[in-house]
Amino acid sequence: MSAAAEAEAAAAGAGTCPEGDASCAAPEAEAAAEAVEESGGMLTVVIALGIIAALLLWLAWPMIKRWREASAAAGIDVLSTNPFARFRLPPQRAAFFEAVKKYPPGAQEITVALVHRAMATYPMAKGLADEREGIISTYHHGMCSDELYNNFKRTEDMINREVQEVQFAADEINPGWGRSIWAEVAQHHRQIMARRQAEMMQANKRAEIERQVKLARNKQKNTQANSAQEAAKAERDAERAAAQLLKEEEASSKKATPTATKSGGKKKKKR
Repeated sequence: MSAAAEAEAAAAGAGTCPEGDASCAAPEAEAAAEAVEESGGMLTVVIALGIIAALLLWLAWPMIKRWREASAAAGIDVLSTNPFARFRLPPQRAAFFEAVKKYPPGAQEITVALVHRAMATYPMAKGLADEREGIISTYHHGMCSDELYNNFKRTEDMINREVQEVQFAADEINPGWGRSIWAEVAQHHRQIMARRQAEMMQANKRAEIERQVKLARNKQKNTQANSAQEAAKAERDAERAAAQLLKEEEASSKKATPTATKSGGKKKKKR
């Protein structure tokens, strides 16, 4: 017998147990129990890890939501792998410089152009400020790349320079205005957002009223249709009842006619 055959025979012999031999069956039962216990322990670990991951996601969701809202306000695509790579300042900045070239110093058009420039920059500055803490925290915990963090810092520097330039331009138009222009812009922005929210709520309210009116009209139409169907059915039932009554009267008249003729039409004999 070859060595391979002997090894196979030995393995087969080791895996079998004589019938009725308790000393041989006990180790196999213990091994099976250990295997079941080990698989159950692994399943428990997997379930626990899933619960922990779900809990962490639930706790982090408010910050993620604020980050997405702030990014949307700043015109940043949060779904991109590098949302700050293509960030650009608003076109109102270039329009302001065109107004400075076109109109003389102190012209009203320049002031209006500066206000438009600040109004377009404010949502971006606010959005970046709102998500700054989240970006820095994720970077320090190794959850975002160096490229993403560096692009965020570049965007933040661009916005900070833009804020300072607007302040300088405001001081040139009206000395001291630079200290208050951003507070005025922030207040105006809040008023615009409040008005938009009120308009949206009003539009939703109108849509709900229109929906309720439409439902009421449909219900009225259905009620009228049902009433018309019920009236038609009642009329048909009345016609059938009248026809049945007439038929019964005719039948009764036919039965009574021969009897009346026989009794009433008899002639008297002549004497």
